[in-house]
Order: sequence, then structure tokens, then C-alpha cells
Amino acid sequence: AMSAALAAGDTLKVGVLHATSGPLAVLGDAADKTVKLIRDQAAAGKFDVGAGRKLEFKLYDTEGKATKAAQLFKRLIDNDEVDIVIGPNTSGETLPLIPIAEETKIPLVAYGAVEAITKPVKKYVFAMTPVDRVVIQDLLSAMKKRNVKRPALIYSLDGYGQSGAEFFKELVKDYGMELLGIQSFAPQDTNMQPQLIKMRETKPDAYVLWSSANPAPTIILRTAKELGINETFYVGHGNGSLPFLRQTGPAGEGAVAPAFALLAPEVLPDSDQRKPILLAFQKDYLAKWNDAPDQSATYALDALLVVQAAAKSVKGPITRDNLRDGIENLKGACAAVGCRTMSPTDHRGLEKDIMVMLQIKNGRWVAF
Repeated sequence: AMSAALAAGDTLKVGVLHATSGPLAVLGDAADKTVKLIRDQAAAGKFDVGAGRKLEFKLYDTEGKATKAAQLFKRLIDNDEVDIVIGPNTSGETLPLIPIAEETKIPLVAYGAVEAITKPVKKYVFAMTPVDRVVIQDLLSAMKKRNVKRPALIYSLDGYGQSGAEFFKELVKDYGMELLGIQSFAPQDTNMQPQLIKMRETKPDAYVLWSSANPAPTIILRTAKELGINETFYVGHGNGSLPFLRQTGPAGEGAVAPAFALLAPEVLPDSDQRKPILLAFQKDYLAKWNDAPDQSATYALDALLVVQAAAKSVKGPITRDNLRDGIENLKGACAAVGCRTMSPTDHRGLEKDIMVMLQIKNGRWVAF
């Protein structure tokens, strides 16, 4: 019996890729703190992965760089011999990892929203966020309810921004709108005044800003205020966050974002299965870190809850393949983002209408 207990598979090894330094640390910090919180809970017997298994983590900082993410991903596989990897924070970091995951047959539970991560389906790659198409549909629906007819669009020239821009161009007419003044910028740009002036000349009744990485979105909103642009800015879910709110300050007042419910779980009805999960997590996170969790914590929390559910479904020693199979066969697994039913044709598994629309009012995210 003791030999069986000590057999290979009695420890679940999870590799973690987060940007905890560099410009994308605004995304990686809360996600990393979430992993450390769960690590402590597992050590205290409060987070169980089944069969009396131990839970170990190996965490690395990608610095928000795709090349470094790929190098660290290989290290986790070859040197650390982890069973599964969660992260990284962005689609740009994730896309280069996909062929590596498929070749080495290690499950990757990514956070990125770009549709190409999971469409077409890759056997070993899963993602926690809804695809940007679904988020944009939710956003356009909210804009239509407020009688927006002629929005202008500015987006970043990276995976997140370009994917979102393509979906806006494709979907906007379905909501009875005319997309105006389309402009773009490089994520590292620090002066977007020329683009905003050109957009203003088209006389839009709202502005859409689709970019995940600060400081560019903050710079854009501050510049808009300086130019006297008063129309509402609708920003991407990458900016529906506490760091964005804090960094942008008064210039962000009035901005609207599709966001995950972690930012304001109180807006959910009591019947929503996410609500008790989110309220309990908020309490635990605040107690450990003396700060409220940001929405990027949601991705890591969901990834770990998905890993937990998959591990509990495994009878006997953990392997990369039976973990992969466990994730793909999850049915009705509710977590912070939403409830999931995975399948061989759907490696996100999320229901629709999981985003909440929030607006910055008096320096806080509130229901819109």
C-alpha cells in the first residue's frame, strides 16, 4: 500500500507563466498572487486535487515577452517535468507556445482571448477567457441599448488589438452602426494625439479603444480629455481592471468596459453559481494580500479550478494525457469566469453572456 501511495503521479506539478515584471506586470501580478494563495491553501489542506495528491508549482516570469515565454515553457516541460502549464497572460505570448504544446503533448491552459488559440481546436491547448468575438458582441449590444450609431475605433497593433478590430469591422453593421475614423497605434507608442484628432473629425457619437497593454490606453484617455473629447469611451475587457482604473485616474471617468464579474460580484443575482465562488475568493485574497483582486486574478483562478476538477476525475497516477482528457470532458464546471462544458470541438466551453458591463464612476467600477 505504501509503495502504491508513493508511485509516480502522487504529486501534481503545475507550471506557471506570468508576466510579473515589465509593462504587462499589471496583468501578471494578480494572477501570480492567486497561484500563491492557492498554493498556501493546498499546503493547509484547503485546496484538494484528489487521491491525497500533493500539489506543487513552478513559477516563472515571462516579462511579457513571447520569446521568453517560449523558452520558459520548454524549461517547464524538459527540466521541471511539470504535468500541466497555466498562463501566460496574453495572446501574444500564448500563440508561439501552441506548436510546442502539441509537439510535446503537454496540456496548456492559457488565458488569451484571441480566437486562434482554440480555433481550430488543438488537442493539448485550452483557454479560460471567452473569445474576443463573444466579448465584442456583448459590448456592441450594450452600445446599441444606449443608441450609439456612429462609433469610432482605435486599436493596438498586437494580437489582441488586431483581432478585436477585425471583429468590430465584421460585426458592427449587425447592430445598426456605422464604424468611423478607424485608427491604430503600436503598443509602445506614447503620442496618439494625431489619431484622436482624425477620429474627432469624423464626429462619432462614441469611441471604442481596443488594447490590453498599458500605458497606451491610459495615454489615449488622458489625451482625449486634453482635446476636449467628451463622448463615451468603450474599452476592451483587457482594460476592465483595477490597475487601469488606478493608473488612468480622473481621465478614465465615464469609460465603459465589458468585464469579468470578479470586479463587482455584487452585481450578480444570487442565483448565479459564480457569486459564492467570487465572494469567497475576494475575501481570501484580501486577507492574504491586503488588496482587492483584479480581473486578471480570474484567469488564474479559473485555470486552477479547471485543473483541480480534471485531476479529481483521474483515477490512479496523474499523467499529462489523462489530465488533458479530464479537462476535455468537463461538464458544467462552474468557476469565476463562468460555467464550462468542454468537448473535443470546444476547448473553452463557456456559456454566453458571462461578461458584466461596468463603468468608471467617481473612481470606481460600477454597474453600467
